Amino acid sequence: MTRPRIYIAGPISKGDRDANVQAGITAGRDLLNAGFAPFIPHLSHIIEPGALIGTPEYEQWLELDFSYISVCDALFRLPGESAGADREVAFAESIGIPVFTSLEALKAQIFPKGDSRFHALLGQLGRLHDRKQADYGGQTDPFANVRASEHWGVPAWVGCFIRLNDKVKRLQKFAQVGKLANESAEDSMYDIAVYSLIGLILYREESQK
Repeated sequence: MTRPRIYIAGPISKGDRDANVQAGITAGRDLLNAGFAPFIPHLSHIIEPGALIGTPEYEQWLELDFSYISVCDALFRLPGESAGADREVAFAESIGIPVFTSLEALKAQIFPKGDSRFHALLGQLGRLHDRKQADYGGQTDPFANVRASEHWGVPAWVGCFIRLNDKVKRLQKFAQVGKLANESAEDSMYDIAVYSLIGLILYREESQK
């Protein structure tokens, strides 16, 4: 089973650098023992940015860190003052990745009573939605593409489930012939789950009018 990916954010250069690095390593070991897959940026920052030829500057280091955060299931914030860690926390929260300061709280959230694989998929669905809506949604409405059905007299939530039905048809074909020419069967399953949630949101909007 794939372990949930946890990004560790905390002080590195501010204060006692050696102690900060050790704190990151210790947190990583604790997370590993608890069943997680930790990413420890303290290990990649042992060399100061700019100390080697071609090394990215500070802002570029943060951009690299953001790339790792965006594919993690949660962020674990270590204690201590750190402007960089604060920005990492803000970035994680902006894209819907939960932030924890307690290992027990993290375990309770990531490993609830249900199947951990199910809850891991829920996090992936949220990130999939964010990535796709960056292309398909409007600047002020993430569901602008789905609402386009209203221009044809079809309620937005109905239009959403028409789109969903296309994915169902793809899976029916996959079940019959065992292959698909373009998107994978798993891609269609993800899309069905996302469309279901979008359809529910739009249905509730319509019901409240």
